[in-house]
Amino acid sequence: AQPGASIPLKLLPKAGTGSWELFKNVTSRVKPNQKTVAKGMSILARFATAPHTLPASILNTLKASMVGGDQITSKTFVLAQQDSTTYPVYAFRTHTRHLPVECIDHLIKLCMGDRQIVFKDDKDKIRIFFPWTDSGVSASIIKHNLNILVNISLAECKVDPRETCNLQAQLFLTTLTWFESAGFTMEHLKQMCSLTRDKEKLAKQRIELRAVWEKDNF
Repeated sequence: AQPGASIPLKLLPKAGTGSWELFKNVTSRVKPNQKTVAKGMSILARFATAPHTLPASILNTLKASMVGGDQITSKTFVLAQQDSTTYPVYAFRTHTRHLPVECIDHLIKLCMGDRQIVFKDDKDKIRIFFPWTDSGVSASIIKHNLNILVNISLAECKVDPRETCNLQAQLFLTTLTWFESAGFTMEHLKQMCSLTRDKEKLAKQRIELRAVWEKDNF
């Protein structure tokens, strides 16, 4: 059978019947890559072979009916600027869903390199330090976000100098949380830094900025 074809709901594998493992074993022979997934594999085929490419809500729905077990839960973080009436409260939502080990290993190999960044103009000194956290995971996104972690001390924040560390810590922590939610450890991040100086800068930034975000008033 063609794994990409639609299957009537009544014929879907059910949790606890053993049919799910059989379906998964048959479907996984397709061995999908980025190209086959992008061409339009069905949601069911992607659930069996590349579940990390599905939204959490769809993953939870299929998992409940066919596999059972724990669901992916999201955490919502509400942020506000203390004593400020200019900037509104805002929120972001995140959930931990680690990529398969094979994906992480492949991405590490793709993203190894020098973490030095080049500014095209003054605007780049601000724009380049905003993490990309809402567009999935790809080699280009990983490189961009890792550059932020290594070079955050170069970020030019047009605010009161006393607030610069707080903003740098916020950007660093947001980016680090994105990596950890996808299953990347600090050791993985260091592996993607080809130069010793970049590994040392990454470790130093984490130590210094952690002292900032662990303060009670952060």
